Amino acid sequence: MAIAAINTLSRLDLVGVLEYGWGGGQANWVYQFKPAGDKTEAIAAIKRMQMGDMPDFGTPMTTAYNALKNCDAGQKHIIIISDGDPAPPPVSLIKNMQSSKITCTGVVVFPHGGTDQKTLQWIAYQTGGRFYNVKDPNTLPQIFIKEAQVVRRSLIIEQPFVPKITNWLSETVRGLDTTLPKLDGFVLTGPKGGLTQLVMATDKGDPVLATGQMKLGRSVAFTSGAGARWAKDWVGGWGGYERFWEQVVRWAAKPSQAADCEIFADVEGRQVSITVDAVDAEGNFVQFADLVGQVVAPEMSVKELALTQIGPGRYRAGFQAGRSGSYLVNLRYRKAGAEGKTGMVQSVVTVPYAPEFRDLTDNTPLLAAVQQATGGRQLGPDPEKANLFEREGVSFPHTALPLTKHLFTGGARAVDGQVGRADGRQAVRPGGRRGAAAAGSRAKAARAGKTRRTARRGAQAGRARNRRPPPEAASGQTRGQAANERRHRPLRLRRYSDARGACRRRTALP
Repeated sequence: MAIAAINTLSRLDLVGVLEYGWGGGQANWVYQFKPAGDKTEAIAAIKRMQMGDMPDFGTPMTTAYNALKNCDAGQKHIIIISDGDPAPPPVSLIKNMQSSKITCTGVVVFPHGGTDQKTLQWIAYQTGGRFYNVKDPNTLPQIFIKEAQVVRRSLIIEQPFVPKITNWLSETVRGLDTTLPKLDGFVLTGPKGGLTQLVMATDKGDPVLATGQMKLGRSVAFTSGAGARWAKDWVGGWGGYERFWEQVVRWAAKPSQAADCEIFADVEGRQVSITVDAVDAEGNFVQFADLVGQVVAPEMSVKELALTQIGPGRYRAGFQAGRSGSYLVNLRYRKAGAEGKTGMVQSVVTVPYAPEFRDLTDNTPLLAAVQQATGGRQLGPDPEKANLFEREGVSFPHTALPLTKHLFTGGARAVDGQVGRADGRQAVRPGGRRGAAAAGSRAKAARAGKTRRTARRGAQAGRARNRRPPPEAASGQTRGQAANERRHRPLRLRRYSDARGACRRRTALP
């Protein structure tokens, strides 16, 4: 909590941390009251704190009052965090704080009873501070940050100073005088680090001019002014004023494009094809020894672009665009040969939105036609008043279907069933032309099958007669006696039905 509050302060803000120790019976400075600086020492001291049970508020508040009453600060503020049960401070101390314009904020955490918080409420009310009854400990960091911002020093410092150049290798200060004219104000900031270079600073080390490479772009931050309010000595009598700003703008501006390299983009849906033509001023093809590319998406993500040579002086690559927007294509190359001249070329490829987003008006006639064709209804322009499930005014459509198809299908199925008659013949139910045709086809197939079976049986019987001996040989009869016995054997009649239902008689021998 205390660390969160200190992090909101600037390096010039005064801060001190007190604790009530277990054994000493007095308030001790964990971090002596002084400028916050880079805050590392103050944060380390807070982490080593071992807090005790404070018996009264008078002792630590007196120590804090003595440190604040003589300091030269625009806002003097004390923050107390406690369970609320210590004894209240003397009334004389409260009056001294009022006369010194020192405010005090009380934060009570887990009070023992309802009366414990009244002491901190009284202190905050008398000194013009605030009171917080914290029931959720997770809100403590936000409370301390809010209270620390009350005393945070203004970031605008208007006092004369002479800037000093800290990085003479930067192109922005090339050729400038060693001693620069004074400036009358600046905005208090801190160094960012990383790839950012501090080029110019105040006599106390606060940044005045910083440059940085941000992916494929460049940025410059100048914390003072370029006008007469803060830079009147620069504008009036310094001869390097124009040169300084010209060099700053040229360094931050877009790099010059290569005259012998041109980029063409072809967008089909989300697929982007990049073609690079390298031709010099005389019309000759340029061969690159090294060619690398990058694509910067709208969300500032960077993707490598691999280019392949497809012909003399022509290179091609492609990438898939994830979303609509502008894509920055950046190419760096080195020419083949002993000189190995390098260059850079950039181009912007715009991937448009889908075609349906181009029509920004509604198609009311089409909606009306769909409504009339389907028997629906149109909803109003206000979605809050539209009742999607209301059935009033909605007619349900009815579609008439002919039954002829179903009737013919039922008749054809009825023909398949045959009913036997009492006289041994078969009766067939009429089923129309289609049923009669089907029945005739089945009858014809039955006759063909019966003829084949009869012929097969006759052939089998003939082969059997040829193999077995005549009956008279087995019974000892002569051929004439056997023939005479067959002539006098009684005849039997066999009834059968053909496929057409006709009943016939046939004389059959045993």
